[in-house]
Amino acid sequence: MIYSLVGSYLFGTVYGKFYGFLLTWLLVVLGAGFGGFLAFNVSRTFFYNVLKKQITKYKYLRAVDKSLASHGLKIICMLRIAPIIPYNVFNYTMAVTSVSGKDFFFGSFLGLVPHIAFFVYFSIQLSDLD
Repeated sequence: MIYSLVGSYLFGTVYGKFYGFLLTWLLVVLGAGFGGFLAFNVSRTFFYNVLKKQITKYKYLRAVDKSLASHGLKIICMLRIAPIIPYNVFNYTMAVTSVSGKDFFFGSFLGLVPHIAFFVYFSIQLSDLD
């Protein structure tokens, strides 16, 4: 989330004045979303088979994994909206679960929209104070 905040602030102050809120917001959402999806795919490629064995050992982790497999879009979206887990840790953690790549991708985009909209708008307003 910190990188998203920093990116939103920098894009908002630098590009917000010139391109406006909507284009700046869209660029930050796309950057954060595709960056998260890239981290998800890299982690899934290298760590899924190794860490999946660890998840199956514990009853509670199996239950979380099963719910992510069946309701992944809703859960990912809710966890992104309520940023309990840091952004990068979340990307890597979800990669070793049974959530589908499609659910992760769309849930992340939907969950990031409100936060990034706020931070971009806030940074544009801060840059106007000068």
